[in-house]
Amino acid sequence: MKWLAFERISERMKVFIHERFHMYTSPDVISGELALKQHVTLSKNTLYRYIVLPW
Repeated sequence: MKWLAFERISERMKVFIHERFHMYTSPDVISGELALKQHVTLSKNTLYRYIVLPW
């Protein structure tokens, strides 16, 4: 199953997201950090789906 929102996530953002998850940062906080630091809008719900998908 493909998710359009995930296809737009750059490799740089994926690394950032994975690093933050490994530090036990919540998707709410990650979403806010992406908006502030990288000017990227990615909802907490999209991040929750990203966590559970088998990559």
